Amino acid sequence: MSRKFTELSTEEQNNMFIGHQQKVSFLFSQIEELRKGEPILRLAAFLFYVQELEFHLLILITNLEEVHRMEPKLIGMKPDNSSFKSINSYKKEKELFDMTLGEKKNEVDRYLSPVISELKIILGKLNKLRRRYSHHLFSGLDSWGKVVKDVDEGIELCDKAMSELYKTSEYIKNQTILGKIQNKKV
Repeated sequence: MSRKFTELSTEEQNNMFIGHQQKVSFLFSQIEELRKGEPILRLAAFLFYVQELEFHLLILITNLEEVHRMEPKLIGMKPDNSSFKSINSYKKEKELFDMTLGEKKNEVDRYLSPVISELKIILGKLNKLRRRYSHHLFSGLDSWGKVVKDVDEGIELCDKAMSELYKTSEYIKNQTILGKIQNKKV
């Protein structure tokens, strides 16, 4: 019978965290290697890269939520009467790490700030492409050449999304109360 994380000793928790960090570092390095390979490897790289992006979106969404609570004029939020109301209640039922890319994209869409406007556009395009190749690779009528072209476009979109995530993280780090607290500048 497995125990909950909170039931583990500090040493067991530390070992789990170190193991997780090693796994994540290994996967991130392998994505770079796969990107350089044959088309089938680039397809795998694209699907893994999207998962890496989802990992970083968890952190962004958490930070956006905290910045909004601390400085609602800096990072706004769509009103509760918007079409996103159902996502608010959905989030309470489902943890961020269990959400799909599309659900995470919808969470980001709830926030209002010029700093994330480009990221929102990129995530919309990327989610559409990712859905096609995660769910319809074998059932679609696209030629292999079209798949390869789309995969390369998807990797490029991931690069752009990661760049926008970095810019947003830097903005939060340098321009918000949360960033100052995280950097102990308060």
